[in-house]
Amino acid sequence: MATAIPVGNLENEVTCPICLEFFKDPVMIMGCGHNFCQACITQYLEGAETDGTCPQCRQTFPQMIVGPNKKLAHFVEIVKSLSVQSAGEARGKLMCNEHGEALKLFCETDQKLICLICRESRLHRAHNVAPIQEATKQYKEQIWIQLEILKEERRKLQEQKESENQKYKDYQEKAEIEMQEILAEYKKLYQYFQEKERLLRVQLRDLEEKTDKNHKETITQLSEEISCLNSLIEELEEKCQQQTGDFLQGIKSMLSRCERKQLRMPGEIFSKMKKKLGKLTAQKMALRETLGRFQDDLPSSQKKARWQQHGSYNVVKVTLDPDTAHPYLLLSEDRRSMTRARNRQDVPDNPERFDPVHYVLGSEGFTLGRHTWEVNVAQVHSWALGVARESVRRKGEIIPSPDRGIWAVRSCMGRLRALTSPTYTPVVLNRTLSKVRVCLDCAGGWVSFFDADAEAALFTFPPASFNGERIRPLFSVWMTGAALSLCH
Repeated sequence: MATAIPVGNLENEVTCPICLEFFKDPVMIMGCGHNFCQACITQYLEGAETDGTCPQCRQTFPQMIVGPNKKLAHFVEIVKSLSVQSAGEARGKLMCNEHGEALKLFCETDQKLICLICRESRLHRAHNVAPIQEATKQYKEQIWIQLEILKEERRKLQEQKESENQKYKDYQEKAEIEMQEILAEYKKLYQYFQEKERLLRVQLRDLEEKTDKNHKETITQLSEEISCLNSLIEELEEKCQQQTGDFLQGIKSMLSRCERKQLRMPGEIFSKMKKKLGKLTAQKMALRETLGRFQDDLPSSQKKARWQQHGSYNVVKVTLDPDTAHPYLLLSEDRRSMTRARNRQDVPDNPERFDPVHYVLGSEGFTLGRHTWEVNVAQVHSWALGVARESVRRKGEIIPSPDRGIWAVRSCMGRLRALTSPTYTPVVLNRTLSKVRVCLDCAGGWVSFFDADAEAALFTFPPASFNGERIRPLFSVWMTGAALSLCH
């Protein structure tokens, strides 16, 4: 049996650390096991500068969880009764206010001290009562049992707390190791691309030097041959002016001098150089494809940030220029959409109009700033859009590429390609396009395309030099019935 302890020690166990009174509606902080009055902890948390801090142990929790402690509430009531009894014993015998008799019994039902007369009264006659000493002994045993239970619960909570702290520490260590390994791998990748760039620069510089050397040798050879030919031509012209007798003298020797080996043409000299340049171009395309795969792995939020990284763009309400529209392109009344008509329209054959290529330009043109617009391409199987120089060719065959003043992407039966030079670049799509955003940065020379719904990058052309020339939106459809419309 447990040894009795002073009531004062029990009172300390049921005293709120905030108000220093017996607990009222006690609640427990699940993270550390400390108890407080519900009103006290609520008022403390409302006035605290930092949320989630225990006012007793000062431990901080990301999300503090408190719950009612019913066992402790019952324990408080018991200690209150014992406190009253202890105070009475300190003064002497406790007396019944009603009968003036000593309080020797404890009513279990009403949880109060009573005298012998109270015991026989109608109010307590049917109640369970016990002598004070016996009740005190019994409840102290119950209290000690509850104390052991509460201490065991606190011990378990402390162990759980230590376990959670250790798990978090282990996670942080693993995360740090993983971060260092990731940084090391990307450092290797960065070094690889640096070395690849260096090698390509060396190869290109070597190719330039060899090309320059061969060019100079060819020019020197051609100059020498031209000089020899000039001398021979002068001799032949003089020979033709001679009289018959003089003319025939040495004629065979002169004719033999005219029999020369055929000069090796520059095209033959540069053929090897073109092959080497083609290999470098293939390496460039392979690097571009690798970069595209890395870009596809970016989260959508980062892809969205990529198109905004050069600053904000001015959203433009683009309209279509009827003077540039191919005769088969039928524009809407508001000039915000177009359809590939079945029949050729009777329109003036003005110099600005595209023919035979099915193009139309936007009425707006830009020389400064950043501008963006969106085009609805849903349900359209074949289309092209982008930007073009004001001076772009309008008549005859047009091969769209930046070299020809056109920066555009083209979709044909669901396959998207960027119209780069010398070969077109495939663009990998993860979903069916519905709206395409075109972004133009005049100062930076950037032309970029995005999936407007997914906020995902599609393709960005290498920076160009527009040289202050007016740049205009470009659109195209070529299948009968196909239609494009501008958004917003």
